[in-house]
Amino acid sequence: MKKLIALTLALIALLTVSTASATVFLPDVTLDYDRLYSHMAIITEISVEEDIVIMVDAAGMVWIMEGVEDYTVGDFVSMIMFDNYSASVKDDMIVEARYAGFGGMEVVQMWMGE
Repeated sequence: MKKLIALTLALIALLTVSTASATVFLPDVTLDYDRLYSHMAIITEISVEEDIVIMVDAAGMVWIMEGVEDYTVGDFVSMIMFDNYSASVKDDMIVEARYAGFGGMEVVQMWMGE
């Protein structure tokens, strides 16, 4: 089921024209464009007070970005990621994030295995 969801998310990312974007948690680093990759996640939680969006990808990794803007729980987010010159994704950084569609709470619950 997770493979089907991941495939659906990839298709949505390819077909969606998005307008909202945010640059997130990127310190002053020189980006090596060979170290960038695309990634997709679904928003599972929003904190307006802290102005952060919490997302989970198909592998279960949690990603956090600043800038609540018009995001809502259930939105898909397409991200450009920087691998931080390491093999582990745990230290990767979000360079840019864009709205990529709405999946709804049912998709969030499926995604989270609830």
